[in-house]
Amino acid sequence: MSQDYSKNLRKRQRDERRRQLLNDPNPSCAVCGEYRVRTLELHHIAGEANSDAVTWLCKNCHALVSEAQYDDPPQLLRHKYYRDPFKQCASLLRGLHHLQTEAAPNLLEMSEGLIGISDSLRRKLGDDWLKQLKEEKKP
Repeated sequence: MSQDYSKNLRKRQRDERRRQLLNDPNPSCAVCGEYRVRTLELHHIAGEANSDAVTWLCKNCHALVSEAQYDDPPQLLRHKYYRDPFKQCASLLRGLHHLQTEAAPNLLEMSEGLIGISDSLRRKLGDDWLKQLKEEKKP
């Protein structure tokens, strides 16, 4: 067995173990769409002190979003307020805002991509392409 093959096999095995730990067969960054498993990290949307709500972010996006959270009001970052439902909700809303702020530039690009896919399918399959697709899925 060659060294390259062994190295790639070990890499694939590590990626598969990570997917299993992530409990998600196809995880991707919620901001940029990065899908390489070894670059993904769990991000606590409302901050670790305020919620167990998490999403996947690549290391770069995680750094940017977390940095924005560090500028949140100090009382939202302190663990002693963990049970305050108003502060938990405020932290969640701010966390969603930070995610959206980072993702916003990508949303238009993703939208344009979807429009392009739809137009391409319509050109190739005709105006009733969606009906055809739905019929193919029926048992």
